Amino acid sequence: MVRNHPGFMSAFESHIQPDGGAFVISLNDVLNSISYTADFGLPKHALCLVQIPLLETLLAWHTLSKPSQETLKRSRLAMVRFVLQGYLCVLDYAKASEIAIKALKDMKDASPSFPDQALMAVLVDDKNRLAYPLPSPAMLSEIEDLTVSPKETNGLRGWTRFSFKDEPDKQQYAELYKRWWNRTGRHTHPLLLWLQREYVFDKFEEEPALAGMDEETPFDFDHILPSAQWANWTGNGGNNRFIDFPLEDAEKKVLDDSGPGYIGNSIGHIHVLDSSENRSWGDASVHDKLEIKNVAKHALIADDQKDNWMAASGADAPRHWDIKRALSFQQVVEQRAFATYQKFYEDLQCGA
Repeated sequence: MVRNHPGFMSAFESHIQPDGGAFVISLNDVLNSISYTADFGLPKHALCLVQIPLLETLLAWHTLSKPSQETLKRSRLAMVRFVLQGYLCVLDYAKASEIAIKALKDMKDASPSFPDQALMAVLVDDKNRLAYPLPSPAMLSEIEDLTVSPKETNGLRGWTRFSFKDEPDKQQYAELYKRWWNRTGRHTHPLLLWLQREYVFDKFEEEPALAGMDEETPFDFDHILPSAQWANWTGNGGNNRFIDFPLEDAEKKVLDDSGPGYIGNSIGHIHVLDSSENRSWGDASVHDKLEIKNVAKHALIADDQKDNWMAASGADAPRHWDIKRALSFQQVVEQRAFATYQKFYEDLQCGA
């Protein structure tokens, strides 16, 4: 990009000298501040969550404020929070970085630490709406039918869970929760690398963390209930597959047939697992995972939810589905999706 600008390169060269270049110092300080130590920070495999434009914002703050080591220590929570809240909430990283850096330059009173929430407020309030606000778990749980299905639900809920078109105040929070629930429609949820950071650090920190490694990546995003039991399975006959229970109205008209994918690939149904273990286990049952393999702790499955997972597992006939099991599975995924959001929010408030 800059090969035709020798003037820029010659001026920048001094900044990238490994023995004291200004850019090298800033990058080291920023990365050291957000990296994992003592249960907090990002393991190196979770650095994929650091969007480059948001990293540029952190570097701009470091360049403008020239923080002391004490200020960097005090800013640790705010810097990590900016990266993670930005990953989830920001809609246009490049534009957001541009606006955030301008805001940093315009701030007349130097902040004693990195002003992450002031910057996020600028992005949320910007006329172009560059970020969603981050609602508390209590705010989300107050939105009827968003985090938990009504008791009278007769099928699996997909896109309709997040549709509040006639209520714009609720819709922005529903859109944010939809990003949490399943941002891409696939089963990969990089935020789990943060949520399961102790496991990720202990298990993989010594393994290479390079982009584009594909099959060599030392971890997988694993379905708690093996996909062989619910995904794209046609079975013999009808009415006994996971896909046979769409959300319907009172007249049996289908309102939403996207539920199986939304439920099956929700963050509430995925955990990070050592890839070699995942391959060796194959289609291990929920019972084996929770009782024999003992994944509940690092998979963030609460003790009081184990029985609910077992009820949804179809232990006696794992490929056979009825409406009771389908709704039980939906319910337990909802519970874990919301529990992981609670952990995400609370960790970013207290740094624990």
